[in-house]
Amino acid sequence: MNKSWTVLLRSLRCLLATLLLLGLLGVAMGLVCPCLVASYHLRAARLALKQYHHREAIRHLQLCLKIWPSDAEALFLAARIARRIGNFVEAEIALNKYESQRGCDEAAERERILLRVERGDVDRCAGFCKYWIEQDYPDAPFIFEAMVHGYLHVYRLLEARRLLQRWRQAQPDNPQTFFVEGEIDDCEGMAAEATACYRQVLQIDPQHEEAHLKLTAALLEQRAFTEAVPHLEHLRQCQPDNLLVLVRLAACRAFLGKSEEAVRLLEDVLTRQPNFAPALAERGKIALDCAEYAAAEHWLREAVTRNPSDQLAGYNLVQCLRRLGKEVEAQEQEQRLYRLEADLKRLGEIVRRDMSQTPHNAALHCEVSVLFLRNGLIEPGLQWLNSAVQLDMRCTAAHQALAKYYQQIGYSELAEQHRRFAATTLISPAKSGDH
Repeated sequence: MNKSWTVLLRSLRCLLATLLLLGLLGVAMGLVCPCLVASYHLRAARLALKQYHHREAIRHLQLCLKIWPSDAEALFLAARIARRIGNFVEAEIALNKYESQRGCDEAAERERILLRVERGDVDRCAGFCKYWIEQDYPDAPFIFEAMVHGYLHVYRLLEARRLLQRWRQAQPDNPQTFFVEGEIDDCEGMAAEATACYRQVLQIDPQHEEAHLKLTAALLEQRAFTEAVPHLEHLRQCQPDNLLVLVRLAACRAFLGKSEEAVRLLEDVLTRQPNFAPALAERGKIALDCAEYAAAEHWLREAVTRNPSDQLAGYNLVQCLRRLGKEVEAQEQEQRLYRLEADLKRLGEIVRRDMSQTPHNAALHCEVSVLFLRNGLIEPGLQWLNSAVQLDMRCTAAHQALAKYYQQIGYSELAEQHRRFAATTLISPAKSGDH
């Protein structure tokens, strides 16, 4: 009996020890596995960033930061990627979080300068950038890219092209140089040339998601719907939450005679985001083509309200109003479209010619801002107005435009302040030259 109890107790001890060991292993695995997952995604994001696969890098970083929300390297990479895709507010937030972990070190200072460059403050930061490039910093390609984007941001296209050539000489095999060239072509309205550039990127790097996305925009502008479809299907797999991809795919489906499928895609988009202007415009176009004029009017009105600068939506709304016998309103919309067309033509002249000739002309910056504001593009309009005032505090037209804008949104004190500035300026913008 005693021997049996001894064996039983020994067995129980072994069982308890085994269970305890398994429990400890489970805890250890629970701690180690998330770290391994976070580390994997951080490495993958770093590689994707190096290859200019920004969207892929973002997906990996999001997974990494869920596990390591305060990891300094992940936050720094998040700031860099956000800057490079134009999400400047997100870049600022991520950089602030990074500095809360590491302080304002050399990497953070350089990234802040590149953020200023991307926003268009190229002249005051050019010295730093040229020094880093001459010193052959490992980040030199990203510095070239930031400077080209900075010149693009302020429509100084000749300088952007010159710098791009220097970058290509330094890195002749870098596919991103062709991508950036396509962006410059897009800015100049050269869809065919941009298409060739994006195709060249994809020949070198078929996984470049942003090149696929830019190429589809250029192809749709040229009505090459059939060619756009495989690129959009690829993006749909990579970026299932990108609503613009679904809208463009719906446009292709509608053109190819698959209206029901197009409507299903658009209904999915509008369920997720009811005010998404591109989806509203395309939904209205399909309704117009199907002679559903009352429904088309609803969709197209919403689209034009959300995005007044959408010429095609405006044109379709005019056609719809005429079908409904609303000729007076159709003429009013048509007059608005004529003004928009004239404004876009003038903006094209500024982009292709004037801004490169006199980039620091406050009057020119003010004119750009007025063109934007008049067509409902508030954020860029305000940026150009503020730029005009920074270049010349005495720019009468800029103060008048700011006064008008602030009065419209109910900021009476700010409006009055700018009216006083306008009244006391000594020279008009027509006389303010290039500084």
